[in-house]
Amino acid sequence: MSQEDAEIVRTPLSPGDRGRRRRRRTLGERFVMRFPSTVARITARLPSDPRSRLRRAIIVHGTRLGFESTNRGDFDLLLASYHPQAETHHHPHTHELAYEPTLRGREGVLRFFEEWLEEWEEVGYEPVELVDPGGDRFTVLSEIFATGRESGVQTRQQFAQLFELKEGWIVRVDAWMGPWDEALRGLGLSE
Repeated sequence: MSQEDAEIVRTPLSPGDRGRRRRRRTLGERFVMRFPSTVARITARLPSDPRSRLRRAIIVHGTRLGFESTNRGDFDLLLASYHPQAETHHHPHTHELAYEPTLRGREGVLRFFEEWLEEWEEVGYEPVELVDPGGDRFTVLSEIFATGRESGVQTRQQFAQLFELKEGWIVRVDAWMGPWDEALRGLGLSE
């Protein structure tokens, strides 16, 4: 089945999937840190059909792992699934916030988080929905909630990330700050 013919499968992420904050790594997370190449080889064998329950389960698990690790500031774990030369592209509304429009490698992502976290007293991410067109791509719709360090103002913002995989590694992330429908249109995933 070609990418154009595949249906897009949307999977709501239940409240239990949303950014739990544990202080320590689970056994599975320690495995990811110790054997990232093995995890990439397993991920590379994901079925391409977005209707596959196995595919959905693995992507939802990886999404949960990424958001949990980000929320507790465990960026080594977050970046363990990124290819060393991965690129993150910030699209309209995101790069207008004075961040680099393109981050290169794990170091670029880490630098971004260091700069980003300087601005906030508290910041967290909640995955809301997985949008899966199949193949080597999937999108996570999420919300960012934060409290300004200087102002104390609380904010909540919709956010979307399109992940592209190659040989099981994340090689590209397209990040959109702003309304999900606009992000999905920009990523070519609107229905």
